[in-house]
Amino acid sequence: MQSRIQSLGASIGFLSLGFVSLTSIQAQEPSKATAAEKAASNDKPLSNEETTSKIDSSTSTAPDWVRRARRLLEIGGEARTSSEQKTNAYKELASLKPAEGDDPRMIFAFVLVAMTEKQWPSARKHCSELLKTHPDYVPARAAHARILLITDQKLPAIAELESLAKGLASPASIVSPEQLASAAAYLGLAVGYLEGPGKESVKATSLKELVAASERLPLPLREPFAEARSIIGEEHRILNEKGEEALKELRDGLKNNAEQMRADLESKREKTLKEADAAKQRLESSWSQSKRAWDAAWSQCQSLSQNVASLQSQQGQWVLNLQRLKPPRVDENGNVDRIEERRYLNEKWRLENTIRDLDNQINQASLQYNLARNNGILAENQMNVLRVQAQRLGMTLAAQSGSFAKMDQMIRGKEQLAQKATPKSSATKLRYARAYNTYDDFNYYKEQSLLFDSFPKE
Repeated sequence: MQSRIQSLGASIGFLSLGFVSLTSIQAQEPSKATAAEKAASNDKPLSNEETTSKIDSSTSTAPDWVRRARRLLEIGGEARTSSEQKTNAYKELASLKPAEGDDPRMIFAFVLVAMTEKQWPSARKHCSELLKTHPDYVPARAAHARILLITDQKLPAIAELESLAKGLASPASIVSPEQLASAAAYLGLAVGYLEGPGKESVKATSLKELVAASERLPLPLREPFAEARSIIGEEHRILNEKGEEALKELRDGLKNNAEQMRADLESKREKTLKEADAAKQRLESSWSQSKRAWDAAWSQCQSLSQNVASLQSQQGQWVLNLQRLKPPRVDENGNVDRIEERRYLNEKWRLENTIRDLDNQINQASLQYNLARNNGILAENQMNVLRVQAQRLGMTLAAQSGSFAKMDQMIRGKEQLAQKATPKSSATKLRYARAYNTYDDFNYYKEQSLLFDSFPKE
């Protein structure tokens, strides 16, 4: 099932390939221009070869940092089994390091990748630099506090958590409501841990100030904060009250919990696959319809362009004939021969009529050309929309696939833990109960998805 979702996500890329841009064509307005002016006009559709190289730049409006950040996050979620894959990934990561002046979301993408790679010094360094220039970027504040706790630096972590609690009241405008809720939930987890399992390792006054700041969160963020805080408190209560039997009892429930999680995971995978298949079919159908309309417009534009060129050539020849028309002869007394005069006027009238008729045909063909061109542009705009939708669907499926892989890994961990014997050493049990990593819930794919959703829309 997992591989089917991954292959489906990859196949979505078919919508981003190989159509030609009509939008670069200048509008050809019908006019009363002379034949020479019309002949000088180059207003016609470009060929596939002329426009293929322009597709990428003309169909994306997102800043360059978005492309780099997306690639960073994709690398962070890739599975790498061979040393060659790891070497290539690290080389590309090095080439994508944030530059001075980058959007904070680009820098935070690098932080997330460093965290999932467990490169804590690099993650902390970039997080600190990001917060110096963007202190109100809440996701980085939460990540920095998490890094400090993971690396067992509790005092600076408490100071960072207090800054996070205050920062949640006035976050940067680029932070999404979902990111705020996630940061509030993490604050609840950290406070719950420091109030319970980690209480003995921190000063009571520092903890009191942190709790006071956390309890003044904006109303919408209090629920995720309180929920995460209460979960840690309950786990610690069980461990505290039941002592040596706590881990054993917890593990007794892990098997049933893992089985339920496994059933839920497979159900979500099946649902995701069905929804993705349906979305892909809708995109394919809409793409084919728009592509047929575009092809028809392209063929009509080429035909009309050739027709206009032919009419302009004919008109030019008739204009030349008119210019070469000899006037009636005049005798030595200045008299015009009446027969010659009638011949001249009749021929001039015929030539001017022919030129006007050709001019009308050119204008009519120009109107038809513009109509076909506009139809082509409408079709191409729809294709651009479908292309972006396909890219987003592909990224959503990739992120979902990664999330499923993470959930699968979590379930396997529960299954393995349920099979292990309870540690006999009381000291081991105590370290397990007090360690921050026992409670940390960092999920790269969740953070990746939240960050993706905060990017500018294309």
